[in-house]
Amino acid sequence: MNIINYNQVFFEDLVDMYYEMTKEIYSHKHIGNKQMFYREIDRITNDNQYHIVLAVSNGKVVGFSKSYIDYHSGLYSPDYYTELLYVKPSNRGSKALYMLAKNIDLYAKENGLDNVINARIDNGFSETIKKHYNTISSFEKLEQRN
Repeated sequence: MNIINYNQVFFEDLVDMYYEMTKEIYSHKHIGNKQMFYREIDRITNDNQYHIVLAVSNGKVVGFSKSYIDYHSGLYSPDYYTELLYVKPSNRGSKALYMLAKNIDLYAKENGLDNVINARIDNGFSETIKKHYNTISSFEKLEQRN
């Protein structure tokens, strides 16, 4: 298992994973045409604001994260915000989640930023993250601000 910055070689894999993630999370909603997912991945991978990191095992992408430095329009100090952190269901018992989250945590620490992760609370995912890393939930961060 390796953690690498996004590489165009894995474009199709990332599109497929983003599509599957969306179907899993929003199973109760109508999911748009897959072409829209190609457009979205093209947009975010060409936007230097985003840090797209992949978990790769045996040449296959098994997970990814999408993070960025949120400057909050200069209203208060920036945070390292992880908007998406996903591991394929078949790889959730592997080290993919651990390695992706560790990479996020390390980047935040190295840059003196709070580590804010947008994580689901209905599947234990957020508890796994919180157990191993010094993270702040988006809700707690907003409460601190107010």
